Amino acid sequence: MCPVKFIQTRVCGQVQNHTLLLIPGFACDARMWQRQTRELHDIVDCIVADVPESDDLTKIAEAVLEQCPEGEFSVCGASMGGYLAFELWQLAPERIRSMALLVTAPYLDSASSAKRRQSSIAVMRAGRGQSMWAAAVSRFVAPENRTNRTIVRNILAEVGVCSQTRFERHHKAMAARRDNVPILETITCPTLVISGRHDGIIDAATAFDFACQIPNARFVLLEKCGHMPTFEQPDLITDYLRQWLEQSSRRHRLERIQLEHQPVRREAG
Repeated sequence: MCPVKFIQTRVCGQVQNHTLLLIPGFACDARMWQRQTRELHDIVDCIVADVPESDDLTKIAEAVLEQCPEGEFSVCGASMGGYLAFELWQLAPERIRSMALLVTAPYLDSASSAKRRQSSIAVMRAGRGQSMWAAAVSRFVAPENRTNRTIVRNILAEVGVCSQTRFERHHKAMAARRDNVPILETITCPTLVISGRHDGIIDAATAFDFACQIPNARFVLLEKCGHMPTFEQPDLITDYLRQWLEQSSRRHRLERIQLEHQPVRREAG
């Protein structure tokens, strides 16, 4: 039986002295996490990763890890940020208390995706980036959101400032990413997997499939949502992240209590 559990209830509480690392998706920056950093600061210290312009995901993850304070932290990555979350687990699993994976997947890049990346790079080099992004929005968001001027405007304002160098190097990094399927069963921390019903990049079935391979993962399928959940459903994303943080904090406290009250073994003598 698939171990995935669907989130249905809300847990109230505080996450004391803990850091949440938010990793932006491809061509995005801290603006995509504005709602979450503003509304979650009461329970956790939010840090938005400054993703360097590199064509190597492991090197990017190493640089992101250096931005975190010492000790444990929770990580939430969207799209390319999810690829980096997997890399962080490879680098320092003992430091990750909980993980949230939004509209992402652990699989190798497909041949069709690699072809699209090369085409996109060629378009950017030709100076037609704005028209490319405008046309791509239909693949990024749910049908209900394609006529929502605010959502479309905010997405285009975010991705539109991505430099050609950053665009190209990050495409190359994603194309060369490693297969993270073998590590799924090792991700033992509380894990939240969120997918959009209308995601045209990483479909919901793919997300559900890999979520089933993570012990005790929780899967959320968002209606009226595509590949840009923090733009399309910001309130729901914030609510689910709050619940995930509070539940993982409660589990952490229980584990500490259990360790503190373990009976001391006495040697016979």
